[in-house]
Parts: sequence; C-alpha cells; structure tokens
Amino acid sequence: MSVPPPETQARAPALLVGLVGFDLGCFEREVGDVLVGEIAAGLERLRDLDAAGVKHDARARPRRNFLREGVVDCFEPDDRAHRRDGDVIFDGSRATGVVTADGRQLEADTVLLAAGAYFSPAILLRSGIGPEAELRRLGIAVVEDLPVGKRLLDHCGTDVSFEVAPELQAQTDAEAAEGGVFAAHAVAKVASTSCAPDSWDLHLVPWISRAEDDRFRAYVIVFHMKPLSTGSVGLRSADPADVPLVERGFLSRGEDLGPLLEGVELARTIAGAEPLQGLLAAELAPAGLDPEEYVRGTIRNYFHPAGTCPLGTVVDTHGRVFGVDGLHVADASFMPTIPRANTNLTTAAPGSVQKPNPIRPASETTDARSAWRSAGSASE
Repeated sequence: MSVPPPETQARAPALLVGLVGFDLGCFEREVGDVLVGEIAAGLERLRDLDAAGVKHDARARPRRNFLREGVVDCFEPDDRAHRRDGDVIFDGSRATGVVTADGRQLEADTVLLAAGAYFSPAILLRSGIGPEAELRRLGIAVVEDLPVGKRLLDHCGTDVSFEVAPELQAQTDAEAAEGGVFAAHAVAKVASTSCAPDSWDLHLVPWISRAEDDRFRAYVIVFHMKPLSTGSVGLRSADPADVPLVERGFLSRGEDLGPLLEGVELARTIAGAEPLQGLLAAELAPAGLDPEEYVRGTIRNYFHPAGTCPLGTVVDTHGRVFGVDGLHVADASFMPTIPRANTNLTTAAPGSVQKPNPIRPASETTDARSAWRSAGSASE
C-alpha cells in the first residue's frame, strides 16, 4: 500500500492517513478537492447540454417541453380506460405528454421521465403502468402490468461517533469562525471478508458536526455498498399530492449484517490508532451497546435510491418502458443493480445521452421483455 504524496497528506482527513498500514484487502483514497473538480466539470457540461437543448430550434425538436418544477399527475396513453375531461393527451398507443396535478398539459414527441427513484415509479403507477393487483386495488385502470417499484435499491449503513479531544475542538472552532468547517468529501473503500475478490463493498466516511451543546462530534460512517436487501416503492392512493409509500427493506437479507459489523469494528480500530487516537476522546456510540442491536436500530440510507424501474423488467436498453411507445425512464430508477459508488454521475449518464427512438412494433416490445425475463430466470 503506497503512502499519498506529502501535499495530498496535508489535505487528506486523518481517517485516510490513519488507514495507511492497515491491511484492508482493497483500499482507495479519494481526496475531496480532486473529486469536486471532476464533478464540477461534469455538471458544467450537463448545464451546457441542457442549455443547448432548451435553445435548440423548435423546428428540429418539435414540442420539447421541460417541467422543472411541479407535480406530475400522470402521462396519458390513448388506451387508458378511465379519463378525466381535459387531461387526456394521446396519439394512437403512443404517450404524447403529461398532465400535472394542477391540470396543465405538456405535450412532447417523447416523454422522458426523470423524477427520481421514488417519484418516477409513482408517476408510472398513477398512469396505469405497474403491478396489476396493486393498481386495481387503488382504482387505477391497468395499461401495462409491469413490476414498477418492486425492487428499491440503496446503500445502507450506520455510524460510530466520538467526542473530540480539545485539540480537534479548538482547530474546528477556528475553522468555523473563519468561514466554515472544511467540507471536502473523503471516502475509504474497503473490502469485508465476504466481498468478491479484487473489489470492495464498504465505504468509510469521516464526518464532523456541531452538537446541541455547541461542541463538535466526530463520526466514521460505515456504508454497505453492495447490499442484497431490497425494498419497494408504491402508492398510498391515486392522488398525486400523497407522497409515495417507501419500504426500504434494509437488512431483510441476513447476509448484509456481517459486512456492516466488520465496518463498525474497523472504524473503532482505526480510531484507536494514530493520528485519530490523539484527536478523539470517548466513543459515544455504539460504546457499550451490543453491535448487532446497534446496527439494526440505527440502519439508514446513503441517499442513493435506485432500481425501481429497472432495465430488463420495466425498461429496455434504451430506457423505453415496455408496452408503451414514446415513454422513457432516464434516472436512477433505470439501474438493474446498484454501483459500488455514489450514484450521482451514474444517474446523470442515461439522462444526458437519451435520444428519441423510433416507435417499436408491439412484437419487438414483447420479444425484448421475454428475452430479459428468460435470461433472469436462467441466472437464478
């Protein structure tokens, strides 16, 4: 394991410096300002693409509408069984627009859905695309029976927290007084004993924040980056004002507990070695609690929801929704598996490259979906 160059060490959090010398199986350093620069450049490129699209000649991109704010009620294919006056937009069997909750209609040659892994499935479900039994229970006419929302993916984890020693308290107080605590993101990628070879399945993330007593608390947050557990996203009702019903499903697979317990123990071990040992004081949590009970009681998400309209069962390789023409999904819902990384740039990729595709014959839709389902069954 190589030691980072001196100029990098000066900026790297003590957690990462402390990791040097530990045999972690797999280890990568990500220094905050390097990643921030890459992400900033990527976002600037996305802004350029967005601006170019908005300014594009309307004759070249007819009926191109962007809904940046507002609540989408549903999209409307012409074979929707129940329709309300004023909200049906259709052309044959092709989706041609969306209806907002306040009754506005937006038309487009291709409907590109990018409302996120919680709200994209909700829009599809309200539009009659989803599990048939669930839709009928809510009084929604079924357009296409697909497993929308049935496989919510997310990274999950917990944290180990510490009081800070006087030296770190004084240093952080001074930084806060000068304009804010340095917030560069640093991640240690490590492998648990059950991880696949030459990979990693844990993130260790250092964090510090001010508590109610005005003192700072330090944390090592442990996240499982390849959990087997899945959750679901459904509807409470057909009313777009009702937020989706999200069942996270964390630790529903027992195999996910072991890597998190290893991560907690690793965080404690690193905290007990220099340079962190001299910067931290008493462990606040889990402290004397049973580690398994602590993890189960504090498990939370990493803000990376994905997979609720996945490739192969809900959409094809172009993001086109099976059974409906002119409708694409272009956000994290699209992912059939969750990457071992923050999902922001992965999520931006399908949205930045999606292009309208020709209308597919119904036989192509059926054949593609059957092929994906057969492949999935064969791999089980």
